[in-house]
Amino acid sequence: MKPVTRRAYLSSLLALATMPCLPGAARAAPDPPVPPQGIGRRIRHLSYSDQGGRPDGVQVMVNRGHVYVGHMFSDGVTILNAGDPRELKPVGFFGAGAGTRTHHLQVAHDLLLLANGANIVAMQSYDNMRGYFENALADSITERKKFRSGLSIHDISDPTQMKEIAFLEMPGFGINRLWWTGERYLGPAILLQAYRWLADSRDEAAGERLDQLEDPFRLYRCHTIMNCTKTCPKGLNPAKAIGEIKKLMVERR
Repeated sequence: MKPVTRRAYLSSLLALATMPCLPGAARAAPDPPVPPQGIGRRIRHLSYSDQGGRPDGVQVMVNRGHVYVGHMFSDGVTILNAGDPRELKPVGFFGAGAGTRTHHLQVAHDLLLLANGANIVAMQSYDNMRGYFENALADSITERKKFRSGLSIHDISDPTQMKEIAFLEMPGFGINRLWWTGERYLGPAILLQAYRWLADSRDEAAGERLDQLEDPFRLYRCHTIMNCTKTCPKGLNPAKAIGEIKKLMVERR
């Protein structure tokens, strides 16, 4: 697939660029300032934290009254005590290593999964403004630095301490996003086995099997990314099986 340059992307914003040239009546009125308590329906602002002086928080997960904040540029995870949500207190910081972004994380059952990847911004440089707008991402990496690339798993049974218990190294610039809910999602291998029974015309318990799969986290949490089929060491196609199960779900309604 041909990479999209910044110029191609910015050209799609041409309409926005021409807004100042429109008559006053054609332009929307400026938005009112945001009040200190924030804006939201049925949402009440309780407190604010500077995350230990690290304002680059991205994804946030909560476990045992503590908040875990993944960062884009701070090379680690900030831990906040949220026992009193009105007084968030920084109580710890896990360092992932220099040059390593940790912007996405997931928590379930006292385990934390952390995406490790390159702090790409620290490695980019451009000769001129045109290069910034036209270069693809890979072309902008001029100063490679060491970083961790892969998936780390942490024990957070002690909420203030993140103890790394496993690390799976991966090639490239690292993981961009991950998703996990503990054991609620059955996974492609189990769903493939389930379809083997459902596809058998001799099976007399198809209804009961579909009942077991009728759960937001059991079948429909498959996002159809197809990685399970692409990486299956046996050359199987669990993504197709999951799609067939979804068809059976629709047909029986």
